[in-house]
Amino acid sequence: MGSLIMPKHTGLVSEFQTPLKVCYDRKDINDGWVENGHATQGIDGFTLYLYQEYHAANAQGHTTPKRDNSDYTKDAQLPLYFGFMEIAYSRSNALRRITPSGIEMYEALEAGNMDKVYNLFIDALEKMTFGRNNPGCENSDSDLEAPNILLISSVILGGIKRKEYYYVLEYMNENDSDLSNALSKIAYFRKIEEEIPSTANTYTDVKFIPFWVSIGFLTDDADGRLHISKDVFGHYASRIMRLRVKNTETQTKRIIFNPGETIQKIYYGCPGTGKSFKIKNDIEGPDGELAVYFDDNGKRIDTPDTKEERAGRPSNIFRTTFHPDYDYATFVGSYKPVMKVSKQKTQDQEETRELEYDFVPQVFTKAYIRAYKSRQDDTLSDSEKNVYLIIEEINRGNCAQIFGDLFQLLDRKDGVSEYPVVPDTELINHLNEQGISGNSISLPENLHILATMNTSDQSLFPMDSAFKRRWAMEYVPINLEQETAKEYTFKVNNLEYSWVKFLRKVNPLIRKATDSEDKQMGEFFIKGNISQEDFINKVMFYLWNDICKDLYSASRISPLYFMRSDIADGNKNVFTFAELFGDGRFDDETKEYTKPNELLAGFIREKLGLKSISEKTQEQ
Repeated sequence: MGSLIMPKHTGLVSEFQTPLKVCYDRKDINDGWVENGHATQGIDGFTLYLYQEYHAANAQGHTTPKRDNSDYTKDAQLPLYFGFMEIAYSRSNALRRITPSGIEMYEALEAGNMDKVYNLFIDALEKMTFGRNNPGCENSDSDLEAPNILLISSVILGGIKRKEYYYVLEYMNENDSDLSNALSKIAYFRKIEEEIPSTANTYTDVKFIPFWVSIGFLTDDADGRLHISKDVFGHYASRIMRLRVKNTETQTKRIIFNPGETIQKIYYGCPGTGKSFKIKNDIEGPDGELAVYFDDNGKRIDTPDTKEERAGRPSNIFRTTFHPDYDYATFVGSYKPVMKVSKQKTQDQEETRELEYDFVPQVFTKAYIRAYKSRQDDTLSDSEKNVYLIIEEINRGNCAQIFGDLFQLLDRKDGVSEYPVVPDTELINHLNEQGISGNSISLPENLHILATMNTSDQSLFPMDSAFKRRWAMEYVPINLEQETAKEYTFKVNNLEYSWVKFLRKVNPLIRKATDSEDKQMGEFFIKGNISQEDFINKVMFYLWNDICKDLYSASRISPLYFMRSDIADGNKNVFTFAELFGDGRFDDETKEYTKPNELLAGFIREKLGLKSISEKTQEQ
């Protein structure tokens, strides 16, 4: 991918701030440009002025000028790296000056205004490129944005050790890999409690880490992991998670749903392909760190510190799941009996509550209100005004009944409904009470609707073409090269087998048996490593109930039936799901049982031809 070079620096705050001071004090001379100079030769310029500042401050090691001028010029590399200084020419003829953001940084450091310091670093991370075309490391030629990778990795992994971070950089750079693959490797090493492989020195000389720890941008916790400080993450979580990890990405690539581009899309595919995960990861983040959070009065608040705190706060994400009993009232709202305060508590009497009927809004109405309020909130950025309504399993509900007259709102132009709808009076009254005037409703451009659909589901209420054509459709394919899923395993008879290798064997049998791709299992059909019990009850039950059961009868068993304990044809090696329990399969000729463990092991090892992970390792 190219050579990744990071700035040389001590990481000390004083040796970051003093180069800024040298240029700050001369910002009004010669258009701010400061010549290189020479400290040991007494030639006026940057290196001599820097030595003089250190000497005046009684800095250790600066009683006399250092022999090598580069000992001083390297102190400018970190300010240059983040764009707080700029450089013209290079080497002995270099000119340096402080940038406008550098002026703000120096003044903030002098004033001890750390909120301003943190904000300036976030701005720099968004604007600068670090792997190449960087003034602090002019010879670096890599796609990787090393500081951004550190912050995002720390969030996703719940903190990251230095050695883990060095490995991530090397793995990505040497293998032209993406970040998710590298983090999957770290997760795997953690799971098996294996030491992280050593990395080349070029990836371990990361001077911005001790500097960021010194100013409180990062914390170096007792667990040995680096974490983004609460002050920084609380204010800048959404901006951090949208940083580029490679400079080949456009600045907005990580913002999947751009402001002004309304999304109304159904993600469809086989079960377990990660449709829900894709939506959650893109708009909400693995632990909710990308969502926008509000207090109970609807005012924007800082991102809560923990996953548990985020789960309990109102946000711009609204989620529901359709099912056969789901209806319009469940989706939109209806009049229900509620207890309301009729008399307030006083010194002389207790609070009195009475039963009344009132309109109780449901997920659609809540998302609609949030979208309108966010659109009018000038304290929110354009991206923070976006609101997302997520519908899981959309084809399992009666969409015509659930949407009712709201179906017409799905016809949108530039994100806005082309044909407003006049809904029930109780809904209009509720919207008016929330400050949304008028007697009709129309979807605003900042309300995105995303849905998932398993193509294998035998839907009770098939969606008609008129409904489907109002949605963009995106197929989510099976990906057996997905790095996280490649680490998943299952156990049979205390032997561990690779999940994706199992899928490579069984999915062609499913496709052949059903004459369809829809029933195949995706890489995330299971979540992580599972026991034999879970494998039987989840995977084998699916194979029986959704595929093989219809191919089995007492009088005739289809040759496509593949739940067999070996590769032979005929009926003697066939077993049913029930025979994976109890005594197993009974042989009418021998009057003997084949135990459930033997049936399952035969299916895995003989019928599918899989070898356990330990056997594969021994062969290698």
